[in-house]
Amino acid sequence: VDLNGYKKAGLSECYIHDNEHLYMHYNGYGSNTFTYLKENTIANNINVGSGLGYLLDFTSNADSVVFTNNTFVSNNDGNLINFTGCRPYMYNNTIVGNVNESYLISSHPGNLVLKGNIILGNNSEIVGTRWSNIDYKNNILPRIVYSGDASLSTIDQEILDNNIFSIFDNTGKIHEELKDIPNRNEEILTYLFEGKYNSETGLFTPVLAYNGGFTPTVALKSDKLSDGTSIRFPRLENVLTDQRGVERFDSTCMGAYEMRCNAVDTVLKDTVMVGDSYTFID
Repeated sequence: VDLNGYKKAGLSECYIHDNEHLYMHYNGYGSNTFTYLKENTIANNINVGSGLGYLLDFTSNADSVVFTNNTFVSNNDGNLINFTGCRPYMYNNTIVGNVNESYLISSHPGNLVLKGNIILGNNSEIVGTRWSNIDYKNNILPRIVYSGDASLSTIDQEILDNNIFSIFDNTGKIHEELKDIPNRNEEILTYLFEGKYNSETGLFTPVLAYNGGFTPTVALKSDKLSDGTSIRFPRLENVLTDQRGVERFDSTCMGAYEMRCNAVDTVLKDTVMVGDSYTFID
């Protein structure tokens, strides 16, 4: 799939699955270009050994690339997503259970914005070179690697706020505050989703199903971790619904799926005479 030279291009509400040698490429060719992926599910695709092994590749002067409310699960590739020479924004995506020969997400230069994403249970990390401005807020993330000529001294502005980190090893050039975080992959993933965790590979295979909307999603079974930590955060101004089109609460869930509140039933066992007053006690 090749989208070259268009000022605006995008995919919305697509289910792209079970393809071999899938390579999706966008080249912006100049300024004032824009591309987006919104409310798609990309699952069980393979692109290993063909070209650079990218599944999604965004290159050359695409001013902004925006991913919103997408689900990426169980893809097998060299790199899942590559950004080169553009400004990528990723909002409320669920990225779990992908196998990558190299990297999950690579960004060069690494001006990557991540807000409200769940990125975990994959076998690789987020990597960037020549990073200058990064903005990661309210995500569940694996480890982050600064590769090549990237070192912490090259980062002009770094925002790491209210993220939940879980990492599977402590090698590479990772941020100082991430070095001593224990591996919480299995705990977090099995508490949030239905699925199977492989402790040897670190991969999680989630249940992908039609839960409403045009595309299958990975449903949340909890909006809290086992220690009570909430995965809700202040809803982004430009993300008012989830992948299915369900309205998001002001305090919304990370990832592409919004968990609605369940009704609470209270069974009263007190006895009261007709005509007598009764006070409900919380």
